[in-house]
Amino acid sequence: MKPSNQDEEGPRDLLVGVTVAEVAAVGIAMAMTWVPGRGGTTWSPADLLWDDPGTATRIAATFLVTNLIFASFAGIVWISTIRKRGGKS
Repeated sequence: MKPSNQDEEGPRDLLVGVTVAEVAAVGIAMAMTWVPGRGGTTWSPADLLWDDPGTATRIAATFLVTNLIFASFAGIVWISTIRKRGGKS
């Protein structure tokens, strides 16, 4: 039986995690654009930059904001993981 090498699985696991996050971000962006909220709002982050953005622009802007939120959460988790390990990588 060969010993398990975690370095071989690391990049593959990271790729799967990033792919799942990006698919979720696309789904969130599409849902936020096509399904109005409970209050019936049609606001989008694209409204900050354009007067009358199209559907693709609204989806792209919401996708970008969703990715920024995901990156913030990932950064917080990464920093807390480093602190728990005591600065060891």
